[in-house]
Amino acid sequence: MSSLESKKHDSIKALMNSISPTDRVKLMINMLNDTYLEEWGITNPLSKGKWRETLIADNLGHVVHKKTSGGKGSKFYGSDAMDPNTGEYWEYKSVMVKHLDGNQMREKQWNNGKLGVTLSGVYNGAYNRDALEKYSEINHALCLYSERSGDILAIVQMHTSHVISQLTPMVESIEAGTWVNKKGKPKTTNCNNVGIKFKNSVPLPEHGEIIWTP
Repeated sequence: MSSLESKKHDSIKALMNSISPTDRVKLMINMLNDTYLEEWGITNPLSKGKWRETLIADNLGHVVHKKTSGGKGSKFYGSDAMDPNTGEYWEYKSVMVKHLDGNQMREKQWNNGKLGVTLSGVYNGAYNRDALEKYSEINHALCLYSERSGDILAIVQMHTSHVISQLTPMVESIEAGTWVNKKGKPKTTNCNNVGIKFKNSVPLPEHGEIIWTP
């Protein structure tokens, strides 16, 4: 942070500290809404993680969809953004890299190039063959962000073939009627996970590759 940026930061902090917590939150939300509307045309950035999707798209040079996601039945169903250079659509997932996970300091491990863990993106709409077909036609990114600062640490392009292979078992179980809990009741069709395994802070090559870092 430059000295000018540091002075601006201190001035904003002083202003925030001079008003009540409630007014502080209202001011921050108003500033957030104004910024997203002016810069990206987003009217509700706090809805379903749209604020983070917009930042991911900005870093990758993509154009984020104005709505929450690609509309059902459209050619970009399930996606969050489009690459204007290629015309390809992208689905974004985000996962927090915790400062402390049990006795493991995950973010420190990441920064030191020693992170060895599986991080997962959650797909809530991947519960039938139609959804799998749509997801097989787009690209997929997993955004890693810091628990402490909220900063994006890296963006991984998950191989589409890996994504589909991870999503398929739940769909097959639903089709077979075995997607049930211990009481025999149907389990939720949300939370279909795609895991990306990291070794030395790098995803396994068969899972994906890092395409952006700060």
